[in-house]
Amino acid sequence: MHRFLFLLIYWIGLTSQGFAQKVKVWQPDDLKPIRNFEKQCGKFQTIRRQAPKESRFGLFSRGGHLFLQVNDKRLFISIISKKKDGIAIDIVNREQFTCEGKAPFREQDDFLGESWKIFFKEELYAMENLSVNDNKLVFDLGQLPDTFSEERHECNLMILQKRAICDYQKFLNIESQYWELLEMGLFKDSVKVERSGDVITLNDKVLEFSIKYEKNDATIKDRYLKPIYDSLDFTEYDIASVNIVAFASVEGGRSLNEKLMKRRSKSVVDALQKFQKPEIIYQVDALENWDQFYADIKRTRYRHIGDMEKDAVRKLLAGNESMLSKLEPVLARHRRAVLKIYMTRKIKVESLSNQELVTVFNSAVKKEDMNRVILLLNYLLERFKDEENPQSLTEQLDIPLSRKCSPLLNNLAGFEYDEELMSEKEAERVFEDLYNMFPKNEQILYNLVAVKLERLQKRINKQDMRALRELMDRLQMSRLAPSLKYRPWINYYILTNEYYRQINDFASSRRAIRNILSIYKNVLTDQDRLNIAKYMATYSQYESAERMMRPVIEKEEIPVELLFFYLNITMPYKKYHEKSNFEGLVDRATTVDRQRFCDFFRSKNDDGISFQMLQSPRLQQIYCQSCTQNDQ
Repeated sequence: MHRFLFLLIYWIGLTSQGFAQKVKVWQPDDLKPIRNFEKQCGKFQTIRRQAPKESRFGLFSRGGHLFLQVNDKRLFISIISKKKDGIAIDIVNREQFTCEGKAPFREQDDFLGESWKIFFKEELYAMENLSVNDNKLVFDLGQLPDTFSEERHECNLMILQKRAICDYQKFLNIESQYWELLEMGLFKDSVKVERSGDVITLNDKVLEFSIKYEKNDATIKDRYLKPIYDSLDFTEYDIASVNIVAFASVEGGRSLNEKLMKRRSKSVVDALQKFQKPEIIYQVDALENWDQFYADIKRTRYRHIGDMEKDAVRKLLAGNESMLSKLEPVLARHRRAVLKIYMTRKIKVESLSNQELVTVFNSAVKKEDMNRVILLLNYLLERFKDEENPQSLTEQLDIPLSRKCSPLLNNLAGFEYDEELMSEKEAERVFEDLYNMFPKNEQILYNLVAVKLERLQKRINKQDMRALRELMDRLQMSRLAPSLKYRPWINYYILTNEYYRQINDFASSRRAIRNILSIYKNVLTDQDRLNIAKYMATYSQYESAERMMRPVIEKEEIPVELLFFYLNITMPYKKYHEKSNFEGLVDRATTVDRQRFCDFFRSKNDDGISFQMLQSPRLQQIYCQSCTQNDQ
């Protein structure tokens, strides 16, 4: 009996090895050409048309292996349902895309690069699902060839139906921001108190000015600086830093203009430095004012110049004194700089020790000298940040549990939370207690909502979301600024969207996205627009992301990060290449950081968008003109 079992096991082992050796390695020649697309691929088209647009396939590589991911298990089962349904992997080489000749073109039934592997239903269904989410699939398709390089190769996906190529997918590495909440910040330093008719706030100031320059002059005239001097309060504030966007008129050479703009900017900072001892930190972005030049010139009798290329305009104006004289009223408006001056309030308590500060603060609280109390609390909390044990100091602050002192209690709790002197759970309890004591304090309510949102980010559940919504409805009825009231709602819908994504409820997810789109205009900072746009990009909502940033893109000054992200999501799509401002945006990007722009064309596996963008003749031309020195 034992001998029989041994022989049976031995035979099964040999047989299974024989089966393993007979597994067919599929080749491109095994695929069928498309003779009748509707007949061969009609099922696939129907499934994709009926499936949620959020459902999709993807490829990524890790540790030399290639993985297939599908974010909707139902989609995979619907498409890969018959024996000869499956996928094929096309490995594309960077060497196929050069500046000599046209980019490679793929025929309908062919591979763009080289076939790597072909998998049909039986092999795919036998693979282990590596995803921890039951609604999603992640398959390890195997080790990539030894010749595969993350820097020089990309993988495209073919969807096969009845052995025919019914869909060909490329993948882009679009920068995104995976469900990070908008920075809310806790509400602090918000109390305003009267003193001699003046309103005192504890916030620092940011002032913005536009100044003009004379032609070919690197110094700044006093008459242009006087409005700045008149606005700055050097007795109460110091200048911490200055951001300068300096523009030059277009008639000079680029190199000369850049040097001139930087010298002009330095002269402004030097003039301001005379009024204070602390060194002023400054940053300069030097740009030629081509956008305004083309806009202004078309309103003059020299409008034909507006149709000329930049190099042609430079050539026309170089040494042409007669023409320069006629155009001077236009050019003069373009020699200017936009200054953002960041100022910090001076506090004359630097000589006091920490213990003396605590004593002075507690004395001011007892006298109910709220002006001094507010200033002192702001200052001592800033100083305590640098202490090894700040809690030993904050515990000595004697703040009564009174309505008048509720802003101080709110600020102190915010400080302890920001400095991680208490956990999120403890902070939630503290702000709940404060809100129960002072239900009319809207700043405390805002902070309670902010902390609850941060806690929910760690673990989303429906019951807590419902309780939070009640607080947010109260916040909506408050007298806080609209931007403060709407910011929590955007974060709330970000969290609800993530909850519905996890359970593949795409209809509810779309409603959450629509809610974000309906209220984001109430959050008007450029950084907020950028953050929300990055979040939209996570879910391939590129058109929505583009619309969010468009108002900023149409401004004369565009934040660098927003400019590059705007190009990040629009460059892969031909319809944006045809817009009138596309060339100007590319020129700005290459002026600010040419290498960063050229890196867009690196492999998507190497922090680029995709070198396959070079299939676009327009982008190939831009790349070859601007980035050939970076092509390795």
